Amino acid sequence: MPVEQFLKEAEETVGRIVPSNVEITSIEFEGPTVVIYTKNLQTFASSNELVRQLAQGLKRRVAIRPDPSLLLEPDKADKKIREIIPEEAQITDVFFSPDTGEVTIEALTPGIAIGKHGANLNEIKRQIGWAPKVI
Repeated sequence: MPVEQFLKEAEETVGRIVPSNVEITSIEFEGPTVVIYTKNLQTFASSNELVRQLAQGLKRRVAIRPDPSLLLEPDKADKKIREIIPEEAQITDVFFSPDTGEVTIEALTPGIAIGKHGANLNEIKRQIGWAPKVI
């Protein structure tokens, strides 16, 4: 099956499964994974069922990423991250990956950086749009 045809079918499948109030900005392939960019990342974050339905409908692995327009500039995002995460976490470095919309935060005390029940990570996602990963 040509890629163009699969992408068209993928768009139709996503359109059937995803609620109409969720804005999908693009659908792309990255190897065997279908990457869906959205401006409503919170809808997917709060419903693992939706991602599972997409994976079953597309018969592929699915990655949900924020639309690049939602991401705060890296220098401003770095400043916000350091404001949100307590100093006791001892952040050593912050790396941004614009291709995936992820930010990797290196900290000597990852538990403090993550926060109780992931509170700091959720706040980072909410304020800067990047998906944080603490190592």
